[in-house]
Amino acid sequence: MKRYARLRESGRIVDVRHGDDWALIYTRPRPPLVCPVDGCSQGLSPVELTNTTGTRFLRVKDGSQDCGHLAGRGDGGGPMTDEHLWLQMMLLKICEDLGIDATMETDYTDIRVDSSPPYALEVQKHNTDFAARIDQRKQRGMETLWLFPESAKLSTDDPVFRFPALRVRYQDEDGNELKSPWTSSCPSPSVVKFGATIWVRGRGGFELVPAGNYSARRFLKELFEGRRVWQPKKKLLGLSDGGRVWSGWVLKEDLEAVETRRKARAIEQAAAAERQRQEREQKAQLEAAHTAALTENAARDLLHGARSDETDRGAEANYGADVSIDDGSSAGAQSDEPHGTNPSSHSSTEHPETAPADPAAPQKLRLWDRLKAFFRG
Repeated sequence: MKRYARLRESGRIVDVRHGDDWALIYTRPRPPLVCPVDGCSQGLSPVELTNTTGTRFLRVKDGSQDCGHLAGRGDGGGPMTDEHLWLQMMLLKICEDLGIDATMETDYTDIRVDSSPPYALEVQKHNTDFAARIDQRKQRGMETLWLFPESAKLSTDDPVFRFPALRVRYQDEDGNELKSPWTSSCPSPSVVKFGATIWVRGRGGFELVPAGNYSARRFLKELFEGRRVWQPKKKLLGLSDGGRVWSGWVLKEDLEAVETRRKARAIEQAAAAERQRQEREQKAQLEAAHTAALTENAARDLLHGARSDETDRGAEANYGADVSIDDGSSAGAQSDEPHGTNPSSHSSTEHPETAPADPAAPQKLRLWDRLKAFFRG
């Protein structure tokens, strides 16, 4: 049974489970309804069974053949479930609310959005050749946005973070999770939330952080305006591409602001590092100069002390020599030298003259050894 139709006159999508939509299409005269798929003119009529459940659905007009749309689709998409159909309708309603033309296309995509550039919105619940299908849509002039409901059965190599994609969740106004909202009699696009790959500016403005659950309407508005873009991890976190490769959605203005703050902080950190280096170098120079001054002073004190010792020993030596000369003179005066004898010749024969010894020489040697020992440490 079909649930969705398009008003032939306005193109508005209606859902038989939505009270306002049902009131619009079930009143007489009833407005002409056709298949919601773009280009399909299959006529539809609203039907309400008079049973306890009050079942409502859309039936193919008498005498026409069922177009088969919205019952199933190939191209790797898997079977069309109630959730899949309902989410398509919600996306169409959001686009309608944003004033952007959007149509259902069963041959190439779930929903084609005539934004700039055009987008193909793909509700996906099963694995497929994502890269190939993205390329197919590019050849038709469309970018691709993959939407993965929480119920999607995907491989461990999660495509949510490798291709332009989002996780789809359902929450009420208080943030409570909703189970199977497509069965509700009053579904609303406001319950549709996107997440997992959306990034926003954090406190301080230096980093980007995960946004958590994000309004589907707000995200699509930013996307179709060209403000939100798909960027790699290196751009989002300012890190290298090492490790796991992934990407996410970020507002251009947030990314530019964060990159500006990152550059400013990098300049500040470099300046601080240079100041620290100069301070360390200056400290090392001061310490070296202080050590040199201490060494010079110590050497000067040592040399001064050595010279003082040398002077004292020289004075003692001179004093001893004076005493020896005085003793010699007295002994000569008391000798019984025979008259006529030449004292000088006698003295030269028995006491030959020798060069006087330098009493300071051993002291100079000791000074040099002490200085060498000091500088060797």
